[in-house]
Amino acid sequence: MKTLMLILLITISTLRLIPSSFGAEQEPLPPGMIDFSGATVPQVLDIYKVMTRLEMITDSRVKTIRSTITLKTERPLTKEQATRLFEKALLEQAAIVITHLDDKRASVTYNDALPIHAVEKSHKK
Repeated sequence: MKTLMLILLITISTLRLIPSSFGAEQEPLPPGMIDFSGATVPQVLDIYKVMTRLEMITDSRVKTIRSTITLKTERPLTKEQATRLFEKALLEQAAIVITHLDDKRASVTYNDALPIHAVEKSHKK
């Protein structure tokens, strides 16, 4: 758990260095920059918030979700691609729905009617 927190802190620190104009015309995020294994929903949302610079309006139930998120990038991604990847992982692995309200805000809700697909952890040999 301490290793995961250290990785998350390094990732957040690195993402803060990305200029606000980051986009398709800029350098993409390198492969492996996003590498979560068993990250909590709040941890993933914290990084999503830093990456997108959105104000997150969060449903109070989101903090109680026990599902974990596993996500690893294996190829370079633009900010837009990384954003969609985060949203898809949160939706599929924790039933968290992110709805963009405008250019500066997003709504984060939990939908208990959605199926949750846990990702199996790979075992290193």
